[in-house]
Amino acid sequence: MITTVLSDKDLEKMAPAIFAKTPADFVSDRYTFVPTNRIIDEFRALDFFPVRAQQVQARSEEEMRVGKHLVSLRHKDSLNEMNKVGDSVPEILLANAHNWQTSYQLRGAIFRFICENGMIVADQEFGDIRQIHKEFNVDDIVLASKQFLGEMGDTFEKVETFKSIELDPTQMRQFGRTAARLRWEDAGDVMGERVLEARRTLDEGTNLWLTMNRAQENLIRGGFKNHETNRTVREVTGIDSNLEINEKLWGITEEFAHRLN
Repeated sequence: MITTVLSDKDLEKMAPAIFAKTPADFVSDRYTFVPTNRIIDEFRALDFFPVRAQQVQARSEEEMRVGKHLVSLRHKDSLNEMNKVGDSVPEILLANAHNWQTSYQLRGAIFRFICENGMIVADQEFGDIRQIHKEFNVDDIVLASKQFLGEMGDTFEKVETFKSIELDPTQMRQFGRTAARLRWEDAGDVMGERVLEARRTLDEGTNLWLTMNRAQENLIRGGFKNHETNRTVREVTGIDSNLEINEKLWGITEEFAHRLN
């Protein structure tokens, strides 16, 4: 199976702000416009291609034009599913906006085919690039691509470590509670158990990798009942909330691995 690479036409439908030609009208003269489509073109030249894109919901045409957006990029060698590492492939996540809403950011991520979810690697693992809008520098893109290719091998070694660590029932409950508190500050064992429920047979198991991925999917996608409120948990659709939960969950998993390995 070959992953579909997104064309500019595809990207414009998913995230129009990628092709903004100017920043928001209200930004000051100190703000430097960094066009997302130019960043993507530079990555294409380095054999990284866009495979997914999204943008914050807009309440006006101006927000649609300049709002925060995310683009997932995959190296050409990972576009063929046969070249995946286990059940996952590495990706670069590009975040940008043209309205002071965010700095221009490049982060490491892992896309898992089984659940079609992207797990964002914590900052300390992949030395991400974040720049408050200043002069665009192509060298930054070259640096990021080299850094990504060099360090994601180490990240997948961490994944193998996560897979090798089995959690006992007490450790599983502790992980579930800790993960659940990323969305609900007072979450206890009941919510922790719900967060760790498997949605498919392939995700059943007690190793740390499977446990983290079950937690990530349930925290982000929701769809189960919160028995304390008797309401169905909503999906996390906000870009900032999604990024924060993912990064913190990776950090929690690393803490467990360090303690248990």
